[in-house]
Amino acid sequence: MASEQYKKLVDDLCKLVNMPVQPSLYQRVDLEIDKVFFSLVEAKAATSKKSATAPAAAPKADSGTSQDGMVAVFCDFGPLPRHQRQAAMQRLLELNLSLQGEELPVMSMNHENGHVLLSRRLPLAGMAALDLLNKMKDHAGQAKEWRDGGCFLKGDGKPAVHKSEGARRQFLRFANAD
Repeated sequence: MASEQYKKLVDDLCKLVNMPVQPSLYQRVDLEIDKVFFSLVEAKAATSKKSATAPAAAPKADSGTSQDGMVAVFCDFGPLPRHQRQAAMQRLLELNLSLQGEELPVMSMNHENGHVLLSRRLPLAGMAALDLLNKMKDHAGQAKEWRDGGCFLKGDGKPAVHKSEGARRQFLRFANAD
């Protein structure tokens, strides 16, 4: 059962995106923002059984180390590039190293469809729906950049260097370090 804090966040988010509130959304919210798919779930204490209501963008797997009082955000970046897959995977691992810390995103792969996922857990306490929506819009921009091939690699396999704004600076800072 969803907490009142999570229900309020979902209700407020639905109002912002003009989506009707339905009880099923308290289990999982699936949204498309700028042609990028997101799933939101309230993070619960870890369990050993698989959830029948796993996020659409996220792999159906154990909940791992989730915590109460958090919202888990999953952003579907799309498939790995057809060319330079090894270099792209290496960049994803390097990105994970640079993004270590609380509340920061982690890059992973959905084993069910082979898509790259950005996932993160954010505290519900003090989380406004508009702040969450803005974070998702930032991640949608990052996903689009990934899909266009400009976020990680240029054609020659070297890291791409892009100017970025706001949250993208943190996400792309590894590309500028070379």
